[in-house]
Parts: sequence; C-alpha cells; structure tokens
Amino acid sequence: MDISIEAFDAITKATLRCYPNEMVGIISDGKFVELTNVSPSPETHFSVDPLEYEKMVDVEFIVHSHTTNTSESSRWDLRTPSNADLINQRAGSVPWLIVGTEGENVMKPIRLPHVPNNEYLDRRFIWYVSDCYTLVKDYYQFEYGIFLRDHPVEFDWGVDCFDNIIERHFGPAGFIHDVLELENIQNGDLLLLGVMDTIKNHLGIYEDGYVIEQMGISRRRPIRNYRSRIVRIVRHENKFS
Repeated sequence: MDISIEAFDAITKATLRCYPNEMVGIISDGKFVELTNVSPSPETHFSVDPLEYEKMVDVEFIVHSHTTNTSESSRWDLRTPSNADLINQRAGSVPWLIVGTEGENVMKPIRLPHVPNNEYLDRRFIWYVSDCYTLVKDYYQFEYGIFLRDHPVEFDWGVDCFDNIIERHFGPAGFIHDVLELENIQNGDLLLLGVMDTIKNHLGIYEDGYVIEQMGISRRRPIRNYRSRIVRIVRHENKFS
C-alpha cells in the first residue's frame, strides 16, 4: 500500500478514537489528515463537509473506516467496499483507502479501485478488490491485453450472491464463443462454475490443465477437480480467431 508507516499509525489512532463511528480523512503529501464525519448516521456511513474538504490540497487518497461490534460476525472481510463506496469513489478522481476495526485492532487498508497486478495466486478474497471477477480482469489484461469492464454498481451483485448473475454479463463483456466440449478447451478460456450445488456465480480460468480461481485464497488446481461443477465454458471474442 502506498502510504508510510507514520500515516498508517495516524490512521489507526484516528480510527480507534472515532469508534464506533466511522472515521474519515485524507492523505495529503504522504501525511494523514483527519476530517469531521458529518453523516447523520456516523456508525454506518460517512460524509464530509464540502467547505472543510475544499481547504485540503494535493489529496492523494480519501480514507475511511468500516466498523463492527466484536459480538458480530460476517462472511465478508470488514473492509469490503459497499455499493455506496463504489459509486462515490467512481464519481470522483481520487482513490480511496478503507480500513476496518472492531474497536481494538485496525486492519491494514485496501485500495479502491483495485490496482491490477499479475500475481494471481494467494490473494485474499474481498469483493470488488480481489474476487473471482477481479482475478479474471487482471489475468486477461496481463496475459492477453484485453481490458474488461469494471464490476457493475447498479446493485450489490456480489454481496447478495444472485444465482447466475455472472452469466448474464458474459455477452456484454465479449465472451461470446461457447466451448461445448471439454476436450476443446484452450488456455485462457473462462469457466462458469457452480457453487453450493445450483448457484452459478463463480469463475475460473483454464491454464495448462489447471483452473485458477479466487476463493478464500486464490489458487491453482487440476481441472479434474472441477468437472462436476462446470456449468459453461466461454471464450473471448478478441482472444482467438
């Protein structure tokens, strides 16, 4: 993450001081500056006084915290961007950093938007930052020079786990060629996989007899482990003639 130890220490202190409310601030010239959270519901949202923000110069990041009670549990990483986070970050030109706290510890920040990279394995699952579609986006960008669209933000498609939601976006993303026989699969073909029997909302990438996928930790496993879970195999229109 592109911030100093000193900046993270300042973020940590501000995050714990604000708890259970969400903290908000900026990184300017490498230093953290705390701002006032003026949201009417600061335990679950943040907003900044425009006049206070206008006084800030050379804003490199907007920083805020997600909070939870120690008695609460969740399937998702506490730093997972909300739908509002995605929309508001994309509406501006400044990247965001999101930390998480339960009131005692502060998780290291994740960056929004995700910075593409070609380290495909051992990623920790976080919706919109290192999920199965993010892995596919990065793979196609670095391996084939194909730039796929960002996650749609018109609804919380990831967190709600709508059945078959990914398949509905295959065509617009350019995956228009169906591979009907597993024997005809080629490197880089995209696999739509079933999770929990009937829910078809997971992706994998075929490579040299293996499948690269992002679960809890991204991994590479033999394709024979997935034969019963493969729902559909597709190929991108710009990858092969």
